[in-house]
Amino acid sequence: MECLYCDNKILTESKEHIIQNALGGHLVSTEICCPKCNNSIQKLIDDEFTSILAPITTRIHNLKKTSNTKGKPSSVAYGLYHGETYEIFIKGNTIVSCPQLSKKLKRNLTSEDINEIEIIGYKFDVENRSFINGICKIATNFAVMNKVPSNNLKDKMTIEISDDLLTGIEFKYPVIPFVALNHFDLLMETGTHIETLYHHLILFNIGDQLWCYVDLFNTFQYYILLSDKWGGGHIYTSYCQKIERIDRTPPNVRVRKPKDILTYSQMYQVSPTTDIDTFKKSIADKIKKAPYECDINDIVKDNVNILSPILDFSDDKEMILEYLTDVSFYRNEDGDLNPRVFRRFSPFKTGEQLRFGSYPDMIYDLMNDNQNSIRKYTFSKFERLNQYLSFSSNM
Repeated sequence: MECLYCDNKILTESKEHIIQNALGGHLVSTEICCPKCNNSIQKLIDDEFTSILAPITTRIHNLKKTSNTKGKPSSVAYGLYHGETYEIFIKGNTIVSCPQLSKKLKRNLTSEDINEIEIIGYKFDVENRSFINGICKIATNFAVMNKVPSNNLKDKMTIEISDDLLTGIEFKYPVIPFVALNHFDLLMETGTHIETLYHHLILFNIGDQLWCYVDLFNTFQYYILLSDKWGGGHIYTSYCQKIERIDRTPPNVRVRKPKDILTYSQMYQVSPTTDIDTFKKSIADKIKKAPYECDINDIVKDNVNILSPILDFSDDKEMILEYLTDVSFYRNEDGDLNPRVFRRFSPFKTGEQLRFGSYPDMIYDLMNDNQNSIRKYTFSKFERLNQYLSFSSNM
């Protein structure tokens, strides 16, 4: 196996996180790059990329990382003090400094000063080159992990090597922000509250185009066109993982009647038994072994179940009808997602006829015609994430 960046043989294993560990990424591969390039890529791409997202990660108090578990990155936010706005620095949900205010007051801030600062927003730039490089690197990693040949990827990669050391890299893949184009996706993404934070990746092709869909924190969603000369046949592979640490505390199981055993067995997916000690142990073992990898199908099912009673009280019959039409496109009779359709295609109507098109291509057309709808969708996603983080930090 050759290193993706320097083309040298990988003689020593080096674990590369597909999604950066600082973002809670768990999936790793030892077949992407050599140790030297792995170290370089962290400095060239990962450090700046993860610092941009630090306003998110610093607010997740139980972020699950596989290494450097004690490190808490700092982030920049905006704070209100006596009616004026200042740039503030935060670490682990705590305001640590505000140089602008200190300069104005001509002294170091006291704890009383800090307590009077109200956080009103977080600063991160999702349109700069460092952010785009970070998103593209995730997509590239996922493609390499899934055996996509490097020659399909390197056409749009600028790699600089000096004295056998990676000194520069830029990904020049076309990147398209995701925006929901149908009622099913729109209600899934903005019509429900976040129940579980997750990262989600999908590698797929549409004809000769090879795409990777990247979704970080249920919010930062992008399509990356890795190649428009894909000739490797049909591909659709998905990976989804929870971000927050799983509470593995065994529940207080109380069995008063046989029906309780059935209820617990269905809740925790264990075999029912009248031996209560054995039953409790099987539940505890199930929780102990619960994986962080999850199925996007289960997440979609949960959201559909949450939406059902809400839609029952809606007076917008036309919207409900279109939503149900979209549901039938994405889900089969058993309520499962139709294979190889989710985030790949979007349904639309031509007159009375239901058709479907390439999701990223349809969004690209929208980008040229209606930027406001993309901004509105992006804002609603940020607001949704902010509500979740604000709620969870107060628990």
